[in-house]
Amino acid sequence: MTKRNPLVVVALTFFTFTLYAYYWLYKTTAELKEETDRDDLNPLADLLLAVVTFGLWGVWAAIRNARVVHQEMVARGEEHTDRSLGVAAFAGLT
Repeated sequence: MTKRNPLVVVALTFFTFTLYAYYWLYKTTAELKEETDRDDLNPLADLLLAVVTFGLWGVWAAIRNARVVHQEMVARGEEHTDRSLGVAAFAGLT
């Protein structure tokens, strides 16, 4: 899985007037689907639902994706902190 700098994601989201957030959601969900072989992850559906709900679905999908990353890392035997609550808190502040 690709490690991403959260500050870069925030900056690009700001400077592209949130367009990058939709791209980021699609790419990260697609990567998770590929890495985990989970059928419940659908990057195109996440993207379309995020657009239709003005980003609200994107917030839920980002929290879900953080949980999936945590579960996958633990399943691979790596130490990992569940950051889904941090993602939720950040989304609540924005």
